[in-house]
Parts: sequence; structure tokens; C-alpha cells
Amino acid sequence: ATSLSSDVHAGIYVITVGTPLKDGHFNLDFIQAAAKEVADNMQDGALIILRAGPGLSVQDQGRPGLLDRGLSVGGAADQLALAEGAALLGQDGALAALEMAGMGGEFEVTVPTRIALTGAPMRTTLDVAPLVWNASHALQPGQRLSIGAAVTGVYGYLHLGGGLDLPVAMGARSAHLSAAIGTLIQDG
Repeated sequence: ATSLSSDVHAGIYVITVGTPLKDGHFNLDFIQAAAKEVADNMQDGALIILRAGPGLSVQDQGRPGLLDRGLSVGGAADQLALAEGAALLGQDGALAALEMAGMGGEFEVTVPTRIALTGAPMRTTLDVAPLVWNASHALQPGQRLSIGAAVTGVYGYLHLGGGLDLPVAMGARSAHLSAAIGTLIQDG
């Protein structure tokens, strides 16, 4: 059976979905009902993470100026790709994005959302149509964004119009795994 777990952070609601049904699909009625309930109670939309790649995390420009306290900058592995995504969406370069190490996952949104894909090109489709990398695209509720393995390089980025509204910890929203700040995003 499909299971649902969720996490709410100051304006973004991330819904992660676990085990698919026997036919390899998820119980979409269950997911859509949960997403609708979330959307009805929020002014912003939700990103639904149906399947997360093994190295999916939230990253931004990191935490400069804390090395004297023993904390390295961290942040996105490819700062240029982070800036390119912000430019494609016409938004502040300090906004966080999803960093995908090696492969991405499967995603849906609850409201129309502009996205940008930057960094290492990954095999990507919207429903069944291939998407161009290093570009912005419109993602509608009910459409499935599938981001597979990297074609070249390692770190790809999924940027959401308006960014990810997560709590700031020590000056950044990014996960810093070696410092135990944040975690990898997992399905289920």
C-alpha cells in the first residue's frame, strides 16, 4: 500500500510517497486528496516528491563566514548552476533549490509552477515528453516531472519559481550533512 509522510516548513509542504502499488504506480487518488487538503490550507503550493534519488537535498549559497566556528561554507556543489536557475526564473540568486546528485526523482506540484533545470544534464520528461535542460518550463498540477540519471556531470538542480520557503539555520536553508544540519530528502 502507498504510505504518506510529510514535513511542513514555513510555507512549503513537501509530500513524500513511499512504496508503489504492485503495478509500479502510486495510489494517485490518495496522493491527490492529501495534496488538495494541504493546498486548501496554504496560500502557497506544495511540491510532491513521489520518488527521490539517493542524493536529493535542499541547497543554496551556503554559510560563508563561519569557518572560525568550525563550519565550512557548504551549499550547492555547483554555484554557477544555482545562479543560472535563479536567472532563468528571474529571481534572487540566494533562493534554495533541490540539488540532485547523480539522479533526480519524480515530482508533482499542487499549483501551476515555473521550474528551471540546471547543472549536470539529466534524462528528464514531463509526463512522457522530453524536457530541455538549462531552461525553464511550466509544470501544472497533475503532470509528473521525472528526472533520471545524469547524462554528464554529477549535480543537477531543480529550481521552483519563488524558491523553497524553509527555515533558515545558521544563515542558510541548505543541508550541510557533515555538520548535521538538515538531511537528504527521501521518499517514504
